[in-house]
This record gives sequence, C-alpha cells and structure tokens, in this order.
Amino acid sequence: MTRCGLAEVINVNVRVPGAEDDALGPTLIGIEPLYLSKALGAWTFFHGPLIYLPVGHYDRGKLANSNVN
Repeated sequence: MTRCGLAEVINVNVRVPGAEDDALGPTLIGIEPLYLSKALGAWTFFHGPLIYLPVGHYDRGKLANSNVN
C-alpha cells in the first residue's frame, strides 16, 4: 500500500482542411490517497481511488485545447 500524486501534460496538434492549431499544457493533477500495487516480473498492477482535479482553461474557439475539462 502506498500514496501517490501525478501531473499530466499534453501536446495537442490538430490539422483539418483549412485550419491548424496546437496547444501544450497541463491537463490534470491526480491524487491517489491509497492504492495497492503488485509487481509480477516486468508488469506492475495498481488498484485504488483517484481524485481527479482538472486544471487549465478550455477555449471553445480553439481547435486544440491542452486540457480536457
């Protein structure tokens, strides 16, 4: 049993006929207050709750948004 946190950053590139856009930025911060882990050879398995905190700003007018909120 252990505790953990994570931060995700994403790079988005969108190309459609007549338009192009890109964005780089954070998508989420995750807090895992307690989870179980098991290692089997080269594989590691995790099980537990994740508290998902979306970050950043979503812009409806952009083709590419780096966040998913």
